[in-house]
Amino acid sequence: MKIGVIIPAAGSGRRMGPGVWKPLLPLGGMPILARAMLPFQRMPEVKEILPVVPERMMDRCLAEVVETFRVKKVKRLAPGGKERQDSVFKGLDLLGDGFDLILIHDGVRPLVTEAFVRNLIAEMKGCDAVVPALRVADTLKEVNPEGWVVRTVDRQNLWLVQTPQVFRPDVLRKAHLSAGAAGRYGTDDAALIEWIGGKVKVVPGDPGNVKITTPEDLRLAEILIQRSDVFRTAPYQKASGRQPAERDRPSSETARAGQPRRTSGRTGS
Repeated sequence: MKIGVIIPAAGSGRRMGPGVWKPLLPLGGMPILARAMLPFQRMPEVKEILPVVPERMMDRCLAEVVETFRVKKVKRLAPGGKERQDSVFKGLDLLGDGFDLILIHDGVRPLVTEAFVRNLIAEMKGCDAVVPALRVADTLKEVNPEGWVVRTVDRQNLWLVQTPQVFRPDVLRKAHLSAGAAGRYGTDDAALIEWIGGKVKVVPGDPGNVKITTPEDLRLAEILIQRSDVFRTAPYQKASGRQPAERDRPSSETARAGQPRRTSGRTGS
């Protein structure tokens, strides 16, 4: 099996504070983005990892994450778009064809494990996408703009969705092209599959697969790392100051300026 992984990491991160790019924040001795990518680096079936980052951060991402932590399956970087969906589309376009599955994983979910990813891949039977999710545990209230409760929402069939999400490449591309042509935006890629009538399967997520959105999330992730040997083993150590060999280094043209082939718009055949 040949798998491609897109890591959208081009968000502004306003909730973490002004001027902070969350993927480079340190977490247990390495950047959040490095932790998000390394499990895929160790999976033989993953052939390419494609981070999508703000253009201004490409050089730092290459030096401080890809080269320092030997993420050799990163062959190029893609520049981020205005919205997350635009960034994923650019990644899809640059990644190209030839993959059996495409995974999309948030660049600020640093505690994913190989076993968790493989469980998701194993569920890709008779569907177009698989997404991990957690059942909603808290009571949900719909509230009007004035702060008054409108109703209590039935939580029985509500789930909180995580990443990585697993997709059939042809269906994912069709969904993105259709959404682009219609000017439709979804909060995740699975929503686009749903919109074109595709089949999306939900499987149990991992409560430890936290998304780093606020300083409190970062503190929680630090605690989880301290309590688990999984995230403190040898494969997570950086490259001990060695300079990457040329064969380890993404080419400067594709890594620094990896522009999608189609740049004039989001529609096309």
